[in-house]
Parts: sequence; C-alpha cells; structure tokens
Amino acid sequence: MRPTDNPVPVEIRPVGGFKLFIRFEDGREGTADLAPILAGPMFESIRDPVVFSAVTLDPCGAPCWPTGVDLAP
Repeated sequence: MRPTDNPVPVEIRPVGGFKLFIRFEDGREGTADLAPILAGPMFESIRDPVVFSAVTLDPCGAPCWPTGVDLAP
C-alpha cells in the first residue's frame, strides 16, 4: 500500500440499482449509491442498467464504463 489518505479501489462491482460495491487496497469496503449524482447529459449513457453494470476500474482506480464515462478516483 502506498502512503496516502486516499486508498485506491481494487475491486468494484454493481450490486443492484445504481449501487456499487467497492473494496479498497487497505481492506475497507462498502457500497456507494451513485443514483443521486447521475443527473445531466454527462451520465446519460450509464443510466441504462445494462451499461451501468459494465463498470470496471481504470489503472488509477477510478470507476469507468465502456461508454467513456469515468469518475475521479
């Protein structure tokens, strides 16, 4: 683990609705509900549940989707 106050996500997966299970490099884990932030045209493509479920982590640990949408790590 690198010295930081912001551990990097190492696992991510959808768990229903617009919620994601996230596990960090330091062992912490939890669920994030992204529904409140998916407003506006920038996130339109991932409001489709099938597309939302295709979430992965980019090399920096940011959640990203095949449509090009990503979130800051």
